[in-house]
Amino acid sequence: LGAKIDFENGVRVGSEWYPYSTSALLINTGGALAVLALGVLRGSFGKHKRDTAETALLFIALLTLFMLLRSRRFIEYFPAFALLFCAATWGRGGVQWADWLPQRWMRRLGFGLGAVVMIAVTALTLRGALDDIQSGAEADYMAGAAQWLAANSTPGTLVFQTDWDDFTRLFYYNTSNTYLVGLDPTYLQRANPRLWDTWVAITQGRVEQPSQSISTQFGAAYVISDTR
Repeated sequence: LGAKIDFENGVRVGSEWYPYSTSALLINTGGALAVLALGVLRGSFGKHKRDTAETALLFIALLTLFMLLRSRRFIEYFPAFALLFCAATWGRGGVQWADWLPQRWMRRLGFGLGAVVMIAVTALTLRGALDDIQSGAEADYMAGAAQWLAANSTPGTLVFQTDWDDFTRLFYYNTSNTYLVGLDPTYLQRANPRLWDTWVAITQGRVEQPSQSISTQFGAAYVISDTR
């Protein structure tokens, strides 16, 4: 089995491998799309011609945008290159923003409005980051169960977990046990489709009294699950 994420067989993997919906894409990358458009429009002003650096940044920005449209796990790359492209096109061409506002008071007003917008955007960004951190799982989630297993089970003992993405937290706190499903559930699905179907049925609550199947079919003496 090669190390791969498989979408063709219907196995649901982590959400980071799937694309954003259109609305989520616009919400999460609206600013980046706007600065990309500003950079592209720069070529329409005057006699400005893109040099090699600008062309390379535009290519990388469009490439990372394509990658983002395919999978949300590339969200970190596109905004950075879109901003670099916009900065390169507008910041190195001799454009003096203040020259567009001939009166001193207009310049001050323009700079003041720009500062207000920057402060507002920064505040909203920090607030959103704080909300994401507070709504995330606690750092010690699964720590107690993993440490109990390490202390009370023989090293190498198989643990049946009911959610494949709990593996990272369990393995972080306990490397002595082995776990049924790791980072990629496709491995179990391809290695033993029958066991995979049984595991899915158990984790979805469709098997009454699943302890016998867990013990005989999977050979696991321990089960770990969250409250859901």
